[in-house]
Formats: sequence, structure tokens, C-alpha cells
Amino acid sequence: MPHLYCNLHAVPIFRLYCCNCYISSDAKSGYRIGKSPNAATSISVIIAAVSLVLYQMKENSKRAAGGRNYRFEQSADQVASLGHLHPDFRYVH
Repeated sequence: MPHLYCNLHAVPIFRLYCCNCYISSDAKSGYRIGKSPNAATSISVIIAAVSLVLYQMKENSKRAAGGRNYRFEQSADQVASLGHLHPDFRYVH
């Protein structure tokens, strides 16, 4: 059984999947097995962040064009409590 080192003091989300596991027998390849989950998680976070920004831009343009104005058809109390669903709300990024 090869020696296994896990750094569990990273960000808590990484404790679930990506715990920096390095197997000593993988040292010759630059710890590719240990770095692969880290790279995959990093790429996933970047994709999620870019997707969120694109969604916010699309939603802002839809609200600017009046695509969410149907929400004004509710009662005044309901419109006042819409929060981020209010048609005048804009996402900032």
C-alpha cells in the first residue's frame, strides 16, 4: 500500500471531494493523480462563475427590455415584497 498524504485543512468544500491526495508512487509523474481532482474542481468553479455572469447579463437585458414587467400585475403588497424578482432589480457583477 503506497503512502497517502491528504491535506484536509483546505476550504471545507474540498474536504468532500478534492482533498489533495498524493500517492508516493505517483511522484515521478509530478503527482498527476493528486492534482487532477484539484484541476477538475478549479475548472468547474471557473465554468460556474462564467455561467453565472452570463446568466446575470442575459437577465439584466431581459429586464431592461420589459420581459419581467408582468410581475407588476400583482397587488402592491406582492410587488413590494418581490425583492430580487422585482423587474427594476438589476444584477451587479
